Amino acid sequence: MVNFLNLKFIVIFLTFLVCYKINALELCKKPWKVAVSDRYPFEVYLEGKPKGLNIDVMNKVAEKLNCKVEYFDLPFARIIYEAKHGNLDIVMGVGKRKEREEFAYYFEPYLNSPSVIIIHKKDYKNFENFKLTDLTQEKNKSKVAGMIGAVYNKEYETLMSNQIFVNHLVLTSKNALNFKKLIDKEVDAILLSDIAIAKTLINSSDFKNDLVMIPIDKEDYSYFMYSKKSFSEDEAKVINGTLAKFLKDKEAENLMLKYFTKEELKIFK
Repeated sequence: MVNFLNLKFIVIFLTFLVCYKINALELCKKPWKVAVSDRYPFEVYLEGKPKGLNIDVMNKVAEKLNCKVEYFDLPFARIIYEAKHGNLDIVMGVGKRKEREEFAYYFEPYLNSPSVIIIHKKDYKNFENFKLTDLTQEKNKSKVAGMIGAVYNKEYETLMSNQIFVNHLVLTSKNALNFKKLIDKEVDAILLSDIAIAKTLINSSDFKNDLVMIPIDKEDYSYFMYSKKSFSEDEAKVINGTLAKFLKDKEAENLMLKYFTKEELKIFK
């Protein structure tokens, strides 16, 4: 009985290995087409080469599966369009949207990537536990800058129908304009859709030691998205399973520390 069970286990294990290798071969029959948008330190094209955390992670996943990656430099809106029409295989670090699930697979999340606010450090106590709903109270006198047409979290669109909330906002067409308003103390905080934009604005200014970012949500996950025209569901699961396993390794944390401080990494947890 014991020998039969052992034999059965060996057969199942060998079958798994054979299927995995066949899957891997199918996955790697051609380079994965992956586009890069301008979202440093997550991803960017610099000096004709893709760079950033997403690129490093993507390369590690491909390496573990013996696959290759071909990168393209595209604006974000074009990336979603090309993925929808089957011209890209994988999209890195994007939000989960119902309409995108019609043409792509999502599995375990990649990183927690909430929207953030930037404030002056001296105002930290006033914003330590900040929530957008705080701006629905008339007694709150804070002015917060944001982008026209942006949606910063799930409740933002709903809150835009609240006139008290709207009265607290200063909306412009560019993050750079909002950042200048913060520096000039015309507003108390600015909203940014992710930590990458916030970090870029802070580090490019002369006031980086006087500013701090705070997430406005505890959970707002980004995902790797896999084209249904490029992969079967099982194939996409193999790639994402490799990604999920890698993200638990110490090596992944070391990669992240190339781009973010330990304090900033707490936002991703």
